[in-house]
Amino acid sequence: MTHACRLPACTGHHFPERERGKSGKIPSGSTPHHRGHNPAQARPFPGWPGCPPPTGPPRYDYELIAALEALIAESETGWRQLYNELRLTPYQVVYEELSSPDGYEQTIRGVLAHLGLADYQGPIPAPQTRRQSNDLNEAWVAAYLADMTSRQEH
Repeated sequence: MTHACRLPACTGHHFPERERGKSGKIPSGSTPHHRGHNPAQARPFPGWPGCPPPTGPPRYDYELIAALEALIAESETGWRQLYNELRLTPYQVVYEELSSPDGYEQTIRGVLAHLGLADYQGPIPAPQTRRQSNDLNEAWVAAYLADMTSRQEH
């Protein structure tokens, strides 16, 4: 079976046939382990055929994280190509700006303006977000950057 996922040990066996593309490939970013704030820590959804429940705590894996990073970069390139082909101008929202106290309202108003609603002067609701990262994320970022630097030096 072929599918777009290039993550280590991914067989795509848990992806329903009805959701495969015409080529039989699984759309990038569509498998359960591609979902979640930190995909390397994400777990398959309960009930996915062939996916046993996870055991133990998440484990740092440089190769998996590097593969996910490459998949994200490839997906971003694909979106930009699609926008160009469709002659669309997307509005880019930067997460760090959206999640900052000073940038939240400005980001929302920028989206409204892009949608042709620049005249809206009403209130902007308070953000309904919560921080998803934790100390484990920070430790993995540090380990990943150190591993990447080490591999580039060799």
